[in-house]
Amino acid sequence: MEDQDLVNAYDEQLRALKASPEFDQILAKWGFSADASRKVTRDQLCSVAG
Repeated sequence: MEDQDLVNAYDEQLRALKASPEFDQILAKWGFSADASRKVTRDQLCSVAG
């Protein structure tokens, strides 16, 4: 998190992936909901302990 340029680049690429049909296909393959995943932010995922 100290490398803000890296964090920004990651977030940008993740946004692009989440907007693509490929994202839906990847998650569906493993039984996950792409729509539900789009509602969770990186900050929310990183704040989960343990």
